[in-house]
Amino acid sequence: MNYFSFQEFLYAPNVIDYISTLTLYMSIKILILVGGQRFHNEADILNQNLAKLHNLLITRPECARSARALSRRLHAAPLRVRLQRALPVRAELLTDMFAVVLNYTIILLQFNHVI
Repeated sequence: MNYFSFQEFLYAPNVIDYISTLTLYMSIKILILVGGQRFHNEADILNQNLAKLHNLLITRPECARSARALSRRLHAAPLRVRLQRALPVRAELLTDMFAVVLNYTIILLQFNHVI
């Protein structure tokens, strides 16, 4: 068998390209996930503030009715960022991505040992 040293592997031009591409890809993904989490947090804060506004305006029925209607609308169709209408973009998605990458890396390393 012909084994390569780690230094030969690291300094191969393709490996450095792959590492830089993977780093760029992951940093873009992290930026998207942070934005989705911030949007989710702001939507929750908006719902809390609408509830407070409704309680403050209870003496003015027309204003309280409008605030309650907006609050019900936001509960019926919450403000969320989703991928493909199914996967919510939140901070938990980042840990899920790392878990999937780690699992597949371990599987590939095991296949490398078998062959």
